Amino acid sequence: MATVSAPNRTIVAVVFLVGGALQILGAVVGLANSGNSGGFYLLSNLAIGAAFALMMAWFAVTTIARVGYFIAALGWLLLALTGLINLGIVGQVAVFVAIVGSVFAAQIVISSRPFDGQADILLFVGMIVGAVNLLLSQNENVPSLLRALVVVVFGALLVAAGILMLGKRLSRPTT
Repeated sequence: MATVSAPNRTIVAVVFLVGGALQILGAVVGLANSGNSGGFYLLSNLAIGAAFALMMAWFAVTTIARVGYFIAALGWLLLALTGLINLGIVGQVAVFVAIVGSVFAAQIVISSRPFDGQADILLFVGMIVGAVNLLLSQNENVPSLLRALVVVVFGALLVAAGILMLGKRLSRPTT
């Protein structure tokens, strides 16, 4: 059985917090057309994928939880890889895997409650919004302002979930 120790929870919280902040930064830079927002999304996708990989290693108690976190980690890490190099059809598959993995991991988070409280709910809602964000990224007819708004909401939910995960760490030490 996996135990959620305080340092493990802190590391995952910080990684989700950084991933969310980079999503927001990428949306703002992309909307302002003042730089390369792709770099921010690359680092954000890498952070989110790493957070799910750490959750798989440290928090997953059941096989289905390990599979769910693995699919989410694989999808987000493949998205980060497609930010570096053009993988063709693999990029489209990466988006699909990230969507399915995010929804699957969100269901596992809300049912197993690894963070005991509001952080679980915010992470659940954040992953659903993240899946919507990835779906919107595949449609060229979506206005850029709407796309940026969804990205900012996604990032804000990840940041809020990370802060609440840290708050639980600071208020009540666990072993």
